[in-house]
Amino acid sequence: MLIQNAVPVRVSTTDGSIITTFCLLDPCCSTNIVSTELKEALNLHGSPRTLSVDTAIGNATMGSELVNINVGDVQGKNQYNIDCEVLPLTHLRDLHVPVKADFELFPQLKYLRGFRADIAAVTMIIGAKSHMLFTSTEIHQADNGLVISRIPLGHLFFGPSSAKYRDFSSELSLT
Repeated sequence: MLIQNAVPVRVSTTDGSIITTFCLLDPCCSTNIVSTELKEALNLHGSPRTLSVDTAIGNATMGSELVNINVGDVQGKNQYNIDCEVLPLTHLRDLHVPVKADFELFPQLKYLRGFRADIAAVTMIIGAKSHMLFTSTEIHQADNGLVISRIPLGHLFFGPSSAKYRDFSSELSLT
């Protein structure tokens, strides 16, 4: 299983709602996006708008909503206020996220060893609009090839996971 730029994060709102989940850092995306699932879980309300979505395989115009959140490391030490578009990101639920076995590969990740995300899936994309959140200050590689990079949001994971299978037991069902 390959992890692609996944970061465990803590997302909060001005009314005090907090959810831990995973974001994807995507330098090819020009904006920040939260899933409709995360919007509903945090009871976010924003400004309706129309968004042009352009990808390598085509473009589309979609209805969106602009919301404001705080995103930060799971310890709650650092947080950043960002605006996000709301779009269905159901296709990202199949992306692999780091698991306990991955955390145990690195002594730098002691703070994550007991971590269990409220929503154990990628529910947001942080794009180039928030480029300051991409800055790596240190990089480490495990023997299995998994790489972690220290960034303002905590640690970014890229490469092969130690997981033997995807554990869905900790995922929150909002249906």
